[in-house]
Amino acid sequence: MTGLLGLVPQQTLQTLESRNLFAGHYMPDLKTSVAEAKKAHPEMQAMLDTVEEVQIPNLENPLAQSYGWYIPAKDHKPTVLHAMGNKSSLTSMLRYQPLTDEGFGFMAYEYPGYGRTLGKPSEERLYQSAVAASQFLSQQKGIPLENQIFHGVSLGGAVTTELASRNGGGKAVILESTMTSFPDVAKVKVESYAPAWLMPLHKITFSQMTSLDKMPAIKAPLLVLHGAKDSMMPKQFAEKLLENARTPNHQKKLVIFKSQGHNIDTGYSVPVIRQFLRELSSAPKAEP
Repeated sequence: MTGLLGLVPQQTLQTLESRNLFAGHYMPDLKTSVAEAKKAHPEMQAMLDTVEEVQIPNLENPLAQSYGWYIPAKDHKPTVLHAMGNKSSLTSMLRYQPLTDEGFGFMAYEYPGYGRTLGKPSEERLYQSAVAASQFLSQQKGIPLENQIFHGVSLGGAVTTELASRNGGGKAVILESTMTSFPDVAKVKVESYAPAWLMPLHKITFSQMTSLDKMPAIKAPLLVLHGAKDSMMPKQFAEKLLENARTPNHQKKLVIFKSQGHNIDTGYSVPVIRQFLRELSSAPKAEP
């Protein structure tokens, strides 16, 4: 490494990256229980009454666990496995009430260091959390992989892509405001404000989250949602992700919301997701 960047200790750079990429670890106000959520969101009482607080075994340390919120599906409908963004908490699942009202199951889970879950976040530990959550649904709740919908938002989209790449994608994959890779995101941020001598900064990220490279392993139905005004992750990221997936063309869909930025309003995203899930549930099963 040359120039002034070479004067910055590697440990300092890695710490700064972690504090930005895994911001939830540094937000203690996100430690929310269902009881606390009922006080903060009385209008969501009916939905919260159906939530089961669950503990998901940690793959790295069997004596530890991640916390999650789970709402069972009705009439054997699929269950959405939700990977949250970096500044989110389990309460983010409240935004998807129209899906649970329609009978779809839903589970959100914490990453190590987020909310009430102990540990320190890292790229691999986030991936392990997703695998553990999927296994929990299969082994503890009797929901087979082929009835799990993998859904990720922002940082959670990268986590979901990793999970889907390991098993083909479950029943389907939904990505919202998702990166192609963390170095690509760093490049966008650096180019937006940095002087020329800082331009190589994006090349020294320690977390990679190379979602674009993993997309060819995904064959399941795919829905990609993105905001045209997203300044953090340009809509070209979404286009590339969709293009690289091996999902048959008639089973993959890209929706760009012209008025939306990085945080897509659920008034736009949820109706599209709901229709996608309806179509999945009504589609005839493929012959074995």
